[in-house]
Amino acid sequence: MNNPDPNKTVMSGAPAADPMRTQMMAANAYDPLKTGVMQASKGLVAEVIAGREATMANGPAREQFVVEFIAAGGAPTGSFGMGTRTPLNLCLVIDRSGSMEGPPLDFVKQACVFVVDLLSPDDVLSIVTFEETVDTLMPPQRVTNRQAIKDGIARIMPGNTTNLHGGMSLAAQNISQVSDPGRAARMIVLTDGDPTAGIKDFSALVTYAAEIKTKGITATFLGFGPDYNEELLAGMAKRAGGNYYYIPRPELIPEIFRTELEKLMTNVARNLNLNLKTARWVTLRNTANAQTISTNEFNFSLADL
Repeated sequence: MNNPDPNKTVMSGAPAADPMRTQMMAANAYDPLKTGVMQASKGLVAEVIAGREATMANGPAREQFVVEFIAAGGAPTGSFGMGTRTPLNLCLVIDRSGSMEGPPLDFVKQACVFVVDLLSPDDVLSIVTFEETVDTLMPPQRVTNRQAIKDGIARIMPGNTTNLHGGMSLAAQNISQVSDPGRAARMIVLTDGDPTAGIKDFSALVTYAAEIKTKGITATFLGFGPDYNEELLAGMAKRAGGNYYYIPRPELIPEIFRTELEKLMTNVARNLNLNLKTARWVTLRNTANAQTISTNEFNFSLADL
């Protein structure tokens, strides 16, 4: 199909050669330099809270401090709020393996449709599906034609085995195509968490989730179906800086997604680092979560605010 309007979502007109493969949606002409990025209100307030007001000066002592950061930002926008927010670079990663056939996959489709309704035209969305094979259903593009996106989601059919690692890897590639630092990069994986193809090792999958986080991409996992693997999804979510949920009934989808997307849409500071220099004769005792720069200088990676 011709696509005269670069902001109009279209579906590819040619039928898929393999009926078991997902038909890909055509890409829009996406130019990040032309995106009207809405920035959240700037401002971070930091406060150092000492464990006690004073200590003896004539001998060694162990002291504890809390460094508290408060983000000053607006309320989320989109379909459920007013104000400014960080626009999203979001990829939906959909498990369409045989174990998802029936109600689990139906729930997933409902969940994805709900996401599409919550996003705004300033958000960039991509969709990846995975079973034994991994496909890009929709490359990164702005959410300007919700119905076309929903129609593509409705055509997703179940396949065979589950290549969870392959699905997440392709999703990370799609997210990385959008080189716009003003966007919050997010991945939402919808699966029963039971990998049966590709990389299946628990520790390898959890380690890969941590690698995604180092690229500035946070991953959240939504579990469906009787084969839901909570241990795996919880472990991956923790290392990927996201959350995990189990959705046993479709009526729970709206509330769970509203909760998660409100978190995604209220980011005012991302990829934060705290650089700490200790004074003379002061030693930092616990550096487990810090990168050591020198004997008295350390760097901490902080969570998004």
